[in-house]
Amino acid sequence: MNDGWPLPSEHAEPYAEPFWEGANRGVLRLQYCTDCGKHQFFPRPWCQYCSAEALEWVDAEGKGRVYSYTVVRRAVTLPAFQEALPYVVGYVDLKEGPRICTLFADCDPSEIESDIHVEVTFKRVNDDLSLPVFRPAMSKP
Repeated sequence: MNDGWPLPSEHAEPYAEPFWEGANRGVLRLQYCTDCGKHQFFPRPWCQYCSAEALEWVDAEGKGRVYSYTVVRRAVTLPAFQEALPYVVGYVDLKEGPRICTLFADCDPSEIESDIHVEVTFKRVNDDLSLPVFRPAMSKP
């Protein structure tokens, strides 16, 4: 990830700060609803399933399977993306249940396929921000 990529603000939504704090420590964090017993991603101030506000932050295993992906081969609007081509973006179904949109890293784009096992890793993009990305798993769960 290069300078010029649009980056999220880890302070834009106070309820999401535990997610970004975890990412900066190399830990994927999810919200868990103590009312309905489900994990959710992306962070929200209420449960997406039952609307309860009984959410707590838990550390995820960081393992999942590729649901869908695409290989990006052309940068259309942002020149900063040109340097990273080709790159892979897609969805991962986490072991805990939620589906997360992510970049894939530490591999050749040809290594990514639907349904393969993947694991989280973190890319430091500046002094204040790390982003969770996924790579093919070193071992099966």
